[in-house]
Amino acid sequence: MPDDHKMKNIEIFKYLSPEESERVLNDVTEVRLGTGETVFEAGSAGNEMYIIKSGRIKVYRVFDDNEIAFAEFGTGDCFGEMSLIDEYPRSASATALEDCILLALPRATFKQIVERDPPVGVKLLLAVAEVFSKRMRKTDKLLETYHLVNKALITNEEFRQLYTAIHS
Repeated sequence: MPDDHKMKNIEIFKYLSPEESERVLNDVTEVRLGTGETVFEAGSAGNEMYIIKSGRIKVYRVFDDNEIAFAEFGTGDCFGEMSLIDEYPRSASATALEDCILLALPRATFKQIVERDPPVGVKLLLAVAEVFSKRMRKTDKLLETYHLVNKALITNEEFRQLYTAIHS
């Protein structure tokens, strides 16, 4: 996999040397998507993480026919990282917002990297853990905001009366 200037800012490679990064890049598979194409659907088997070489990806869920966008990612970002850790179904869907080139890192390949080169595996795991932690903190903030809005609505007498009238 050729190394170009865009690939120097891959978030999960932040602790790797250029040589270590190149070795990992040799183990990934390139995936090309057109605008609007689906990377994966919520509920599907999660077997790989993706690194965005070029383009933008939207990660979202659909609740009651309403799409809720969780995040947009661009060049150098990764997504689907939970699939490296566990074998649970995908928690969200991902779609290309524009033509994309993704680098797929399957769980099995990730495990081979960890076994073959433990120092590189530890560095990758640390970076993935930081990405996951950052995203969990963002989710915590969103939940706090949701709670405060919900609390404000519940304590508002006019809203309660309207809600009761609609749902009676």
